[in-house]
Amino acid sequence: MLECLKRLFAAKPKYRQVGEEKVISDRGELHLTVSMQVREHTDKEKLIRELGKSATQFKKTDLNEAIACLEQMNRLLDEVSTEYSIETYLRLPLFLQQAGRMDEAELLFERLYKTRSHPVQRSIVKEKWDLAKKREAKRLASHA
Repeated sequence: MLECLKRLFAAKPKYRQVGEEKVISDRGELHLTVSMQVREHTDKEKLIRELGKSATQFKKTDLNEAIACLEQMNRLLDEVSTEYSIETYLRLPLFLQQAGRMDEAELLFERLYKTRSHPVQRSIVKEKWDLAKKREAKRLASHA
């Protein structure tokens, strides 16, 4: 049991102090001290960041490699406790559309739309989905 607890505490993310502010009244009384700590990124969060950067780098030279990076990144997004913006999730379907893989993109857009409960997130998904449809129609027209 003791070894289990040691491993649990050793695995906890590390925090670092990033600031402290004291609120003092006109009479010089201390009212409030605010302290902020930031958690260090986990290895998975670091990998998510690197995969996102790699996708951006590959976007111009090898779109399929960029998509592979984003697919791996999206799998990891579901494994971490950090909440990422909806835009992070939307990168993959947008790249898929650019690669002419609109059927796959549509499935991802639909899944994102159905799994988001916040109206703002749903409207962002819908907006990007509509944009992808317009781009796809334009891409198809240019190849006709």
